[in-house]
Amino acid sequence: MLESVRFGGGGVLVYGGISIDGCTELYIIRDGPLTARRFRDEILRPIVVPYAAAIGDDFILMEDNCRPHRVNLVEDFLFVRMEWPACSPDMNPIQHVWDALRRRVAGRQIPPQTLQELERALLEEWDRIPQLVINPLTGYLPPEKLFRKRLTLILRFPSKMQQTSFLSPF
Repeated sequence: MLESVRFGGGGVLVYGGISIDGCTELYIIRDGPLTARRFRDEILRPIVVPYAAAIGDDFILMEDNCRPHRVNLVEDFLFVRMEWPACSPDMNPIQHVWDALRRRVAGRQIPPQTLQELERALLEEWDRIPQLVINPLTGYLPPEKLFRKRLTLILRFPSKMQQTSFLSPF
């Protein structure tokens, strides 16, 4: 899943994936916009394909609906995909991990002062997020039940779900 992290006068675009048993390495996207070809060559082939192979038949790819994820170059990969509504961060588990990553970077004893320091901080803090925090977000439920569970919570407590994170402080 892609995330843009704003910092002072610039920002960093990153890709990371989570699952019950682990997470991918955090990938920093440099040198211009992420096109479908770059997404395929820099993320899908070197990161997602090996991760999917390690997980096996249970692997399901959940992504937002950004354009590079949806063109034919990408659709040729034979992943089972879980569709999520666009612009619905409360329903996408990794959005809570992005929030935790932002908080961890912002809470560093010495905050990053440059984009290079921000990149280093993001990589370090990504590796420090405990799997015990990620597991409840991915759930031990099949994706359809996880989707229904999140939707039910959002409909029952809409304002609370928008103001709080599922993550506990760590």
